[in-house]
Amino acid sequence: MRALLEEAIAYEVADKAIPSISCALFDTSGIVERGDFAGPGVVCPTSRSQFRIGSISKMFTALAVMREVEAGRLDLDADVSRYLGTFDPQWEGERAKVTLRRLLSHRSGLTREAGRGHYLSDDPVSLADSVNSLRKTVLKAAPDGETFRYSNAGYALIGACIEAASGRSYGSYLATKVLAPLGLETISAGSGPRLQPAKMWGLEGDREAPRFNLGCVPAGGLVATIDELAQFGRALLSDPVIVSRERLAAMWQVPDGSPTGYGQGFMIGTLDGHRTVGHGGVVYGYASELVLLPEAGLGIAMVATLDATNETVIRLCRYALGLVLAERGQGKQPAPPPRLSPPTDRHLTLAGWYEAADRARIELRAVGGELVLIERLTPLRIRPLDARRFALDGRLRGEGTAHPSRLIEWDGVATLRWRDVTWRRVEPREVSSPFAAHLGIHAPHFLPSRLTASGNGLCCVLEEFFPHDCVPLGGNRFRLGRGMYEDEILELSVTSAAGKDAIRVGDMVLERLS
Repeated sequence: MRALLEEAIAYEVADKAIPSISCALFDTSGIVERGDFAGPGVVCPTSRSQFRIGSISKMFTALAVMREVEAGRLDLDADVSRYLGTFDPQWEGERAKVTLRRLLSHRSGLTREAGRGHYLSDDPVSLADSVNSLRKTVLKAAPDGETFRYSNAGYALIGACIEAASGRSYGSYLATKVLAPLGLETISAGSGPRLQPAKMWGLEGDREAPRFNLGCVPAGGLVATIDELAQFGRALLSDPVIVSRERLAAMWQVPDGSPTGYGQGFMIGTLDGHRTVGHGGVVYGYASELVLLPEAGLGIAMVATLDATNETVIRLCRYALGLVLAERGQGKQPAPPPRLSPPTDRHLTLAGWYEAADRARIELRAVGGELVLIERLTPLRIRPLDARRFALDGRLRGEGTAHPSRLIEWDGVATLRWRDVTWRRVEPREVSSPFAAHLGIHAPHFLPSRLTASGNGLCCVLEEFFPHDCVPLGGNRFRLGRGMYEDEILELSVTSAAGKDAIRVGDMVLERLS
């Protein structure tokens, strides 16, 4: 088993130029397998290396708030304004009720990011600043607990409720009431000298990940070693200590009763007939996963030091768990992840621009002997399956991708078929857009946001790789379509607090850079 897992991880590190990957397979008895892998010229992580764990932090925050609930100091179904005073969210022109239960499961209707201390900001603001920026926020979905909309801002509110109930700062409470009882005293908020270097990437190449502290710590600001994540996972599998076993079981249930989805601080899924619980994280150069199989008493923690490579990490985690299950007679032997070869010289001749009937355009670009499909500024490496068929197989999307259309077909001449759309090769030319005055790059510089033309419409690309079609609402206002920031309101021609040209996405104001 170990040899198969090491081979699979080493391949992904080399194939996708991932600086490093660290992992720990564990069960209730201890570590099953442990390994660190690094690419050429990269200092290999060690057991002391720390990683930003991103939204895995939400599991810690969820346990902390449930501790206060079990102590009777917080009520899951009370309006959180009881604890937060001036918090006054709006829905359809009226004050809305937001509860901890709905915040925990991302069903409160709250915006994804707070106006301050959000993911696209390096301002060193306090948790109180983040919560205050949400004081009059407008919900993007009805606060009835029916609609799932992921919200980092919601976990800022949860952290503030912990502070209000305990009379302590979130960091102090977490350290003494959650981490210390689990023997995890060195998990902390923010970067430090033992933080493993990581990379951001994009069309312009790889660059060093920023090291400033995340504004919203309860949502994604913790730093830990792989061994600490494994220790945390083992505690959840055996004795949670922080909350009762009954409470934890309730947190591992999706509110609408679905077998998969989001519970209270935990993602729920399946693997080879086994239930999985856990969380993933992506934050400034780090892609992380902590996956537990409660009934099998098994789990894995893994971190890659390359931004937004979560699909690769998830695929490796599932493969590793499958290997252990098969070895123990609890599942079938998993097929090794496929390995596709680079394109031939003939394939590289496809490089160029392609246009659909609605004037939407994609580009195939030859980069270092590879083919990259660029859709709405998002780079997707493709590799041949045979002479005329290609598959997404890159850093962002690969085997098992959630992308709605993984395959691309070529007619051998000048036409592609992708996403059930026919794309015909065209000569490069400047395309006019009714939104030309608004197109360009917006803050932050370390993770730029972009407005680009999409056919006759407008597209907003956030967090480098996540495009959203913009649905006009009238004037300079748009609703963002399906994607990471779904249903947020985009407003053009906004003036920032510094008097600069900007856009507003939800509660975030992003200044124009170019």
